Amino acid sequence: MSARFVIRPLPDQDRDWIARLQFEQTSAWSGTMSVAAGASTVTYEFEQEVHHGVNLYRVRVEGPGGAAVTAWAQGRRFLFGGQFRGEAFHPERNWYVFDEVAGDGIWRRVISLASGRVVRDHHESYTAFTAWRPGSDEFVFERHREVTDYDWCCHDATTGRIRTVAAGGYEGYVSADGRHLIVVHRRKPFLRLVDLVEGRLLDSKTPADFKGLVARLRGIDPVLFEPDPPRLVAMLNWTGTGPDWNPADILKDLVVYERAVEVSVRAPWCDSRRRRTAPSR
Repeated sequence: MSARFVIRPLPDQDRDWIARLQFEQTSAWSGTMSVAAGASTVTYEFEQEVHHGVNLYRVRVEGPGGAAVTAWAQGRRFLFGGQFRGEAFHPERNWYVFDEVAGDGIWRRVISLASGRVVRDHHESYTAFTAWRPGSDEFVFERHREVTDYDWCCHDATTGRIRTVAAGGYEGYVSADGRHLIVVHRRKPFLRLVDLVEGRLLDSKTPADFKGLVARLRGIDPVLFEPDPPRLVAMLNWTGTGPDWNPADILKDLVVYERAVEVSVRAPWCDSRRRRTAPSR
């Protein structure tokens, strides 16, 4: 049996909890933020906002090899995107992905936190880092194909090989075993489950699959992802703030949606009742 999606509606009692998650996601990242990366701590210090809410940060690293990485980062400016979930750190290699903003675009730098050595550079227009694929030297990134639509690729930081594993979608989430990619399109909308090892589609959910939950599916907005076992919490038909928005009660008014769902992955080697992983190679 191949892996597939299981969709479960969440009770209305969870609305306050979901509101808080959404509020945290939509809060601006400014000031100083720290990311734990094994024995190291990567700290992002806000410097300036450039355009469309894109912020630039200075970086310093504390821990073994931290002085070398900090020296390398001196005078450079970085984005703080997928890094906020800790997905930029590769614990098996002690590598970290920095997205550096340079004069000719964004450079993806894979850095050894132990030595400050640049393991791999990746420079390609209109791409964004997603996550490392555990059990391998590959990281997943999204490549822009049209407005709010991306292709999904794996880049081997050791060999430099890049392979495309899926087409279409807006957001991607990698399971803890490095086997699965969950692709979400917020406004099309759809869900897709991709085998990252073989680069093939395992399951897909379209608006027709949500008819028992909402009359017409217009949007899927993720608010939480847990990689082990893979579990996504999302709002269906989120409309943003309500008509009677009140700044004093932002958590209630920020999140207006029809239903919330939990999307999990059912596979022979992944039992949702306990933490188990399958070989990723």
